[in-house]
Amino acid sequence: MKNQSKHTKSHKITAAILAIVLTAATLLTACAPAQQSGSEATDQSGGNGTAQPAENTGEPAAPTEEPRDEIDMKNYPLFVDPDKAEYAFGEKGKGKVWNNAPVYQPYWLGNIIYQETVMCIDDGKEISGLLQYAPVKILSVRDDTYTKEYAEGTDYTVSGNKIILPAGTKCPYLTEDNLHGKNMPKPYKAVNSLGSVANIDTDYYMWTDSIFFTEGSLIHGHQICVSYVYDIKDADTSVFARYGSVAPKFLAKLKAGEDVVIGITGDSVTEGCSASSKFGRQPMMPQFPTLLNYALTQAYDGKISIRNYAVGGTTSNEAVSTKVADKLIKAKSDLVLIHFGINDSGGLTASQLKANVKKVVDATLEARPDCEFLYLKCFPANPVLYSDSKFKSYWKAVDELAAEYDCFYSLDLYTPGMKMLETKKYLDVTGNGINHPNDFIVRFYAMNLVNLFVEYKA
Repeated sequence: MKNQSKHTKSHKITAAILAIVLTAATLLTACAPAQQSGSEATDQSGGNGTAQPAENTGEPAAPTEEPRDEIDMKNYPLFVDPDKAEYAFGEKGKGKVWNNAPVYQPYWLGNIIYQETVMCIDDGKEISGLLQYAPVKILSVRDDTYTKEYAEGTDYTVSGNKIILPAGTKCPYLTEDNLHGKNMPKPYKAVNSLGSVANIDTDYYMWTDSIFFTEGSLIHGHQICVSYVYDIKDADTSVFARYGSVAPKFLAKLKAGEDVVIGITGDSVTEGCSASSKFGRQPMMPQFPTLLNYALTQAYDGKISIRNYAVGGTTSNEAVSTKVADKLIKAKSDLVLIHFGINDSGGLTASQLKANVKKVVDATLEARPDCEFLYLKCFPANPVLYSDSKFKSYWKAVDELAAEYDCFYSLDLYTPGMKMLETKKYLDVTGNGINHPNDFIVRFYAMNLVNLFVEYKA
């Protein structure tokens, strides 16, 4: 109804989100504990159809004395002279939509990261958090809505890649006690079960004695967003896939200016959680398929249509039982994005995941023989709760599928995600503490996809 009250809309949003959470929770409780292997990387050798990492130019990940003129700057077409770099993330467009190149262009093709999120923690000695890289220049530090800016020196200082909050800071942060559900600030309230969540913004549930779940501001409202220039010598770009390494038929259609359809099947992450727009809160960051649409529309002449059939809380079993292939066919999909694994890890083996995905691919190909498929190996869920070895078994099965088809490919978000988590903690990058990305990682998904299909040149 057009005159539906705001209260009714809010209630429906809350109920829908809770339904997703409860379904996912049932699956999550069966997960095996993560192994102590957070620094391991998945096999990059892949096979036919695996998006290949960028060519390793030989630069070490750690800073060296190597002069920049010995680095092939063609690999960094978005590089900006640090002395001339300014904050240029853009403002909200019509309809509270972010459609600005810095939002979705891959930061590893340059030397500026916008809105990297950090959850600073008071450990009793200092209040601090870590960035991926040591800033060469800070462009801006803001709250999670991007509207409130904090002052260097007064609200924060920087030492290496550490952000330190001095006494009297206006920046938000949590304490070590808070991480264990103790001495929580107002208005946050603990509930005894997920089913008891009545207020998405204020209610939280202690999943373990050191991990809390919430989709509210207890997490996103206590993350700060740091935009900064970093030294390209510090970054390992080999973990990112190359432009043009997947779906050549789809890319050819884009270049020819043809209209294309991207069909999507997957779980709550693929549906849009935890992009802020999904919850109707600022800064209203769109879901990653929408950001991909923006980038492709800017780069190519044809019409880009997105058909997202992802459903929160589901596994690859449901992709088969609900006959999602029929929907992908009806949409006349040219490229299908597939994102399963997080919920599957609650009980499905790698062979079951592989069999389910294969059924979707085969059924779609019967009616759409020119369709191509891109499996997204998910950004890591909370490594304390989810098994690294389980995910790696899934990715091996996905690579086996890629070797069986000449139209099936994969994009590895897991390896660069685990690389990021070697430095950063999971609360820096999550939207719910368990398995949903925040706005920064939603953008990270989009950046990796854009990197495959949009060529940036110096």
